[in-house]
Amino acid sequence: MVAIGFGAGGLFLYLADRVLPHLPIGRQESKGDFPSYLRRTVLLVFSITLHNIPEGLAVGVAFGAVSHASNPAIAVAAAISVALGIGNR
Repeated sequence: MVAIGFGAGGLFLYLADRVLPHLPIGRQESKGDFPSYLRRTVLLVFSITLHNIPEGLAVGVAFGAVSHASNPAIAVAAAISVALGIGNR
């Protein structure tokens, strides 16, 4: 399962590198180009979204497991949430 996830992540990064526009340094914008500030904004939003997806999944799985476990499981779910919150500071 780990190998499949690792391979899928590598494939995703390869495809993202091919599809997403690159930001060439020192290139002058022509009138028809997508403005560079919008390009950077789209890239920033995309990267933050990709960063938050696994964190959201981890918290969701932790709290989802609480419904099928005993009381100590809520402490683990809360600890995961706090750890991810501290890690994002």
